[in-house]
Amino acid sequence: MGHLAREGAHDVAAAAFGVNATTTAIQRLIHAGHLTRKTDADDRRRAVVELTARAVALLEEVYGPVERAGRELLERYSAAELAFIVDLLRRGERMQLAEARRVRER
Repeated sequence: MGHLAREGAHDVAAAAFGVNATTTAIQRLIHAGHLTRKTDADDRRRAVVELTARAVALLEEVYGPVERAGRELLERYSAAELAFIVDLLRRGERMQLAEARRVRER
């Protein structure tokens, strides 16, 4: 739902999961009142999903305070400090992925 909140209406075929998993997830979210699904007006073979107003409100309620707190925290750092932090996190991620591969290959 976060992806839809950021990106807006989305082509179902572009989902990152397999067809069955995507269909199941979408059906559950529609049933819960979080998504609507419509046929694309330009290409009737495509389905487009969109967040409902209820889902947008729920996302804001849950994640809005986290986003604001995060922004407040990050505003304390200079551009150079933020660049350092991003670099450190990216290097740490690469290291952890490499170590996870090493452990799996044992």
